[in-house]
Amino acid sequence: MLPWERLRDKILTLEGKPFQAYQALDGEYRFERFALYVDRVIVEPPGVPSPLRVRIDQAEARFPPSLWASRPAKIALEDFIARRWLDAIRKSARARGGRPQFAIDVGGQQILERTACRIAEDYVEIRCAIYLPAEGRKIASKAAQTVFFEDLPQLVDGALIYPNLNPNAVQRHVEATEDAEALRLQLSSRGLVAFLAEGAVLPRESGSDRPLLSHLVPLAAPPELTVTLDLPHRGAVSGMGIPRGVTVIMGSPFSGRSTLLRAIAAGVYPHLPGDGREHCATVADAVLVRAEEGRRVEGVNVSAFLTAHPSGEDLSRCRTEHAGDVVSQAAGIAEALEAGCSVLLIDEDTSAPGLLARDPLWRQLAPEVKQPVNPLAEIARPLFEEHGVSTVVVTGHSSEFAAGADTVVAMDGFRPRAMTAEVRQAAHVAGPGAGPKSSFGGVHHRVPLPDGFAAIHIPERTGSARCSWAVTRWTSPRSNSSSIPRRHGPSPSR
Repeated sequence: MLPWERLRDKILTLEGKPFQAYQALDGEYRFERFALYVDRVIVEPPGVPSPLRVRIDQAEARFPPSLWASRPAKIALEDFIARRWLDAIRKSARARGGRPQFAIDVGGQQILERTACRIAEDYVEIRCAIYLPAEGRKIASKAAQTVFFEDLPQLVDGALIYPNLNPNAVQRHVEATEDAEALRLQLSSRGLVAFLAEGAVLPRESGSDRPLLSHLVPLAAPPELTVTLDLPHRGAVSGMGIPRGVTVIMGSPFSGRSTLLRAIAAGVYPHLPGDGREHCATVADAVLVRAEEGRRVEGVNVSAFLTAHPSGEDLSRCRTEHAGDVVSQAAGIAEALEAGCSVLLIDEDTSAPGLLARDPLWRQLAPEVKQPVNPLAEIARPLFEEHGVSTVVVTGHSSEFAAGADTVVAMDGFRPRAMTAEVRQAAHVAGPGAGPKSSFGGVHHRVPLPDGFAAIHIPERTGSARCSWAVTRWTSPRSNSSSIPRRHGPSPSR
């Protein structure tokens, strides 16, 4: 490892040289308080930042080991440090009156394990990128010296030295993550698939995941669905529990029904303190499935949803280059089940109408007509009874789901109400599962074929050719086609 003076001398000799000469900076340099690793200077295409790493010894950083004693706490602390690094970058840019010279990816409102920061017993490391100063295509060495020897040490002081941070903010970040994980671990034992704390703020800004503070409607849990869970830091917390089985969220447009479902879908991740959803949690393997018209489908078993395919293909191994809305969503659900999900999340607004429910009037007018689609409203109950997979669906027009649902939640002005009993009485249904009867069947296990990863040339619409990777080809072992794979490994929604 070279002393920092060698980096300074290299930069001084580069004044006015072509931008490609910056490649001479590759290497490792020891500063007074930290080590700098310039892994690779990117010179083409112009304007692309180059990756670098900054590592500081724990003896200098002084982060208490108790802050990252558990895995969730370690992920939270790394997330916090990366976000403080970004704050320091913005502060430095404002002070200089120019654009930030450094960049780092810290994600959005979720607290997730990322490569931007790593903390260990003996060091803390930041992995970011730098825009090397230039005037046109010529190196500006004086500006580069300012970036490396003034701005970079300020970033280290502002983000990597624990005594310089707000200890209360660090603690809140870690505790919010540990509480979210504790919530998630309690769901199954309480017969729940999701939990949303009393007072949670669910509405989001348009085109963003940040809380919509101008429309602040704290969540008020219906008494029938209120449960209380114990958290290691916050203690007892009450909120709305979504039980296992078939749950229907009803309401008119703009009532908050889709907002509630999106909050449930986002509950597979812990969120930042102040996000409004810090104490909302969903089982880790919940999957939000939508129609994706035009997607490719390869060897997926959609026989539970379709009785006939327009092309006459084998429905147990459906393959198409451009799937329609019904086939695409049926394939998405089948793939989620293959991955081992235990909860399906469906929003009517982003789904294929023909897959969700069958028009009861058409069923009466033409009962003898063969139906090519088995709607989800008829097989959601068998899916739960045969395989233990719950379904949470948002609907505003179909009573087919509500008729056989275990739980019905009505949204009105972003306020939920439990209406299971009222819906059953209005629909003259005796109880769960009294709706249309069907059977789901099995789910194939698929494995990728080795030759599905070969590079091929795919012609573009303009007639030119480009090199791309072939979409993976799959095969479905017949011996394992009668059961759903058990839920092991990471969540498919992650």
